[in-house]
Amino acid sequence: MKIFFSALRGRIVRGAIPLAACSLLVAAVACEDDDGPTGLDDDVETVEFTTAGPIDLEIGSTSQLAFEIRDAGGNLIDPDDVDVTFTSSSQTIATVSTAGLITPVAPGTATITIQVGTISDTITVNIGPEISSIDIVDTELDLVSDETSTFEIEVLNAVGDPVTDPNLTFTSSNNAVVTVDDDGTLTAVGPGTATITASGGGESDTFEVTVFADASGGLSAPIGSSFTVATGDAVEINDLFEVRDAGGVIIPDAELVFATTTGGIVNVDAAGELTGVAPGTTLVTVTSPDATGSSTVRLNVVDVGALDVFEVSPATATVAVAGIVDLGLGVEADGTDINDFLGLFTTSDPAIATVNPFTGVVTGVAPGTATITVAGGGLTSESVITVE
Repeated sequence: MKIFFSALRGRIVRGAIPLAACSLLVAAVACEDDDGPTGLDDDVETVEFTTAGPIDLEIGSTSQLAFEIRDAGGNLIDPDDVDVTFTSSSQTIATVSTAGLITPVAPGTATITIQVGTISDTITVNIGPEISSIDIVDTELDLVSDETSTFEIEVLNAVGDPVTDPNLTFTSSNNAVVTVDDDGTLTAVGPGTATITASGGGESDTFEVTVFADASGGLSAPIGSSFTVATGDAVEINDLFEVRDAGGVIIPDAELVFATTTGGIVNVDAAGELTGVAPGTTLVTVTSPDATGSSTVRLNVVDVGALDVFEVSPATATVAVAGIVDLGLGVEADGTDINDFLGLFTTSDPAIATVNPFTGVVTGVAPGTATITVAGGGLTSESVITVE
């Protein structure tokens, strides 16, 4: 009988096992201690999710987590060679399998943890309700360069009830025309047409956005790209636009041609007289045979009966000859401030003080007193200007 030491049991064993077999057995056990799951667990330096977080999921969908395990030298370790565990901070929100597959359970937020030995990483999972349909109310939208806008969207669950705080993704087919952020806010960038897509829960809907240039080819509206008038107001808008030749010189009395994108909101005749017809919003585009390109502004129309504040400020002011004072116009419709109301400013004596009809900037001409009147929506307000 030969006696040998078993590395497996650490005790003396009597048996007829040959020495060569004993050597092989000892070598195999030593290999398991150095390279097996327990040994590699000790070698792990980092465990990191490569799936971008946070993860947004809906009830009824799943997500497979991706991750990397590396040693101190930055070398990848095969997950099959180590003991990898996944846990969820709330199994009532989301569960995670032994392979890292996330399954939503109920709306809410959970933290998923991956761990190898003492090394771990976490990722946040936001679970939203099941989405059965997405409907963008608008089929098309017109914007002017640099405008921002939101759009109405209806998201329903399987029983037809609105989904609260759905997890949606928004994309634009052409970011050079219009961009859309994570909240669905649109920003017009440049002229053209793009398709906006809202998606979530395997459902989606689209609509088209057309962007018009606020200025191109020598045409521009220097004092702004959005104006508001009241129903019934008639305003000569020729002076809102400038036409320049190729050298940048203003062409006085250039011929202008007007067009609107939405009928029934405003009327603009050939002479450039704009009349507010009905509450709403439209774009007015001007072109000219004297220049290339176009310029587009937004015209908002409010119900004249909704105006409850119409006041110029300051009510009195003193200005030097050649000095200026900028009159502000405060307008509210049903308690909502209107910052771009297109009131018409006039002066009682241009020999004493002049005023820009649209901006309200007063310039002193000669000593004396002049009254500046602003009119809009059937209302008027005055400011007395003293020039010294």
